[in-house]
Amino acid sequence: MVDLSSLSWESFAENDVVQLGEGAAFRVLFADSTDHSDPNENSLVLRVDLGEASLLLTGDAESGERLPPSAEPGGAEAYLLEHHREDLDVDLLQVGHHGSMTSSRRAFLEAVSPTMALIGAGPFPYSSVTLPDEEVIEELELVL
Repeated sequence: MVDLSSLSWESFAENDVVQLGEGAAFRVLFADSTDHSDPNENSLVLRVDLGEASLLLTGDAESGERLPPSAEPGGAEAYLLEHHREDLDVDLLQVGHHGSMTSSRRAFLEAVSPTMALIGAGPFPYSSVTLPDEEVIEELELVL
């Protein structure tokens, strides 16, 4: 068991840059510390640059209700498109919210334009659905 008292904690804010080593850093693109009833709304979104490679870590960030990828982006995805569009174009996307239709709107995926995508999911039922949603997989196939 890890002794948590020995860990140091840091807080991050939007636009913070953390150097990870030579040629490696991450930048905080989204950090909402508001007390939300849904903790997914507090997901950090990070752009990580590792030399020539880049990736976007979206955690459980959402775009709104379960809607098809053709729906307008909302939530964190809308915010990122409005405030950080130039930082979204990366090589590797960690697909938001386990590939659920609560994220991965077409406009967001087109802005990210990844060459690879990773989904941390199932196939096990989660709140009455099995993730990733097929509609999200189909949308990813169009942008990859």
